[in-house]
Amino acid sequence: MIPTLEEIENYIRNLMADAPLRPNQKAVCAPRILQNIERLHKGEKPPHIKVFEGVIIEGHHRFIAGMMFGELPLIDPGILSVNNNLQWSSLNVDNEMWNFENETMH
Repeated sequence: MIPTLEEIENYIRNLMADAPLRPNQKAVCAPRILQNIERLHKGEKPPHIKVFEGVIIEGHHRFIAGMMFGELPLIDPGILSVNNNLQWSSLNVDNEMWNFENETMH
């Protein structure tokens, strides 16, 4: 099932608290998460995300999409320069599409 933007925001606010990884950015783009979920439903495999000591360095949208889809992306090690010590419930969930450099999964 493909979620609505509202369902994505509710999922982040209410169900990501128990996620195995923590965020390191202050906002996410709900339309990009939705695109990634649609791609997962089509059988596409996302690029690996980068993680350092349980904190996502790169791949927040892919991780959330994977959590909602039930299939987490693979993880590569990353380097964290600053740990913002953020929680999923405090993220700003933007319902406007962000401008990304390419159309691969983000």
